[in-house]
Amino acid sequence: MRISYLTVLTFVAALSACDRLPFVDNDRGAMPRMKFVDTVVALRRAALQSPSPAEFTRLKTEHLAQTGVSEKDLQRFIEVHGGDAVYMSAVWDSVSQRTERPPARMPVKKP
Repeated sequence: MRISYLTVLTFVAALSACDRLPFVDNDRGAMPRMKFVDTVVALRRAALQSPSPAEFTRLKTEHLAQTGVSEKDLQRFIEVHGGDAVYMSAVWDSVSQRTERPPARMPVKKP
């Protein structure tokens, strides 16, 4: 019986820490973490590829419209999660890693 009590205590302690783990989404009204990461990566790549600020603005507007994300959605994510340094560090690490590698390319189908 003592082993099961210890197991339950361990389980409860682990669950109470879940909201502080960087891989657990606790969105609280913000967009999901991976949607934020995907959007920021796409916008960074658009900024790097754009020859002018006007072209970047056009690409940004187009991408946000295609994905259904607004600038307010991005701001809301930062408002909700900005105070959690561990969580945001993991988010920006994900953005950085994905920005540094080239985007995945779909294989070209030959007729």
